[in-house]
Amino acid sequence: MVADRPTLGRLIGLLKSLGYAIRDTEFGIGGSKTLNGGFIDLHISAGRIYDLSTGKEYPVDVSLFTNAIYRAVSGRISKTTSLKAAVVELETLVILKMMPVGRNKDAVDLLSLLRDRRRDIDLESLSRRVRTAGLTVHLLERIRDYAKRLRDGELDKIWFDMTGSRFPYAEKRLEEGS
Repeated sequence: MVADRPTLGRLIGLLKSLGYAIRDTEFGIGGSKTLNGGFIDLHISAGRIYDLSTGKEYPVDVSLFTNAIYRAVSGRISKTTSLKAAVVELETLVILKMMPVGRNKDAVDLLSLLRDRRRDIDLESLSRRVRTAGLTVHLLERIRDYAKRLRDGELDKIWFDMTGSRFPYAEKRLEEGS
């Protein structure tokens, strides 16, 4: 999760009222509570999204949520209650999913976004956001890495392991015999 600093203060009050033990972290706050013999552990970034795998960061301020889309989100345990959560614009989401190194879930999320929403991505906006965040060199390296992993079949395997199905272009390649 991510929040701007003013929202973080309100979020702390909400989480405490829900029984979370709150702690400050290097990147914002953490919260945890026990539930049904297990636990829930939250990490909420404030002011910036920091990727531990690369040391890169993406700035967070109120403007990040200006054009956000609000979607209903329900929990795994309590399906009857939900809240509206801000989801950042598609271009920002692509950047955030492309930043990390070595996280298969982000790779599958990125492939899903590109498969399902590629025509909706505003490339000029994406480019502007990448430059503004100072991530141009890093994301060019990530694109090269993704291209290599796609050619080598590594992303096909990751996709299959996480979804139980073949990535659509891989099915087409198999049908064509290549």
